[in-house]
This record gives sequence, C-alpha cells and structure tokens, in this order.
Amino acid sequence: MTASIKPIQGFTLLEILIAIVLLSVVVVPLIFTFRQDKMFVHDRDRVTAMCLIDQEAEMVRVFPRYMSPVKRKTIAGQEWEICCEKTPTPPEECRISVKKNGREISTVTFLVYCDTTSGK
Repeated sequence: MTASIKPIQGFTLLEILIAIVLLSVVVVPLIFTFRQDKMFVHDRDRVTAMCLIDQEAEMVRVFPRYMSPVKRKTIAGQEWEICCEKTPTPPEECRISVKKNGREISTVTFLVYCDTTSGK
C-alpha cells in the first residue's frame, strides 16, 4: 500500500503580502479622502460660527442694553443657535457662543463698556 500525500492547497506568504500591498494602495487614499471631507465641513462650520459671533458681538457693542439671550438662525438649511450671556456687574463681561445641532462650535468672551450718561 502506498499512501499518497496530497500537498496542502493554500496561499504562500508572498501572495498574501502582495494582496495586502494592493489592498492598502486602494484603501489608504479612500481614508484620506473621507478624512479631508470631514475636516472641510468642520472648518466651514467654524468659519460660519465666527461670522455669527462677529455679527452678534457688533450688535451687543452698538446696543448693549437690548441683548437677547438666545437667537436661532437658519443658514443653508441648517439651524444655528446663538447664546449671549452677560454679567450684571460692571465691567460687564459678555460671552457669546454658537451651537449647531446642540454642539458648541465656538465661543468668545469680551468686556462691554456702557455709557450710562447717554442711555445707550
């Protein structure tokens, strides 16, 4: 009786390494592309938030007594919330924060000087 031994069929180490290299050539650029898209959206949100803060800060500087605590604005179909808080004692400190979808994007704190003689 002769026992015939069949060779085990499988992949060689070289074939596996080539497959890993080819897969990484395809997958790595895709990962970087998606990451850059996410960073672009984050940067766009920060620029929008800073523009909203700048507008609101200017309104507070011009009309410090008429500051509303919360405002909502819709920009490009997305809702933004602008929150203003002011300390009651002089020098008044104003904190303006901007949120999108409940997540705070940016915050600025500054001092507000009011002219009490002119009523502004």
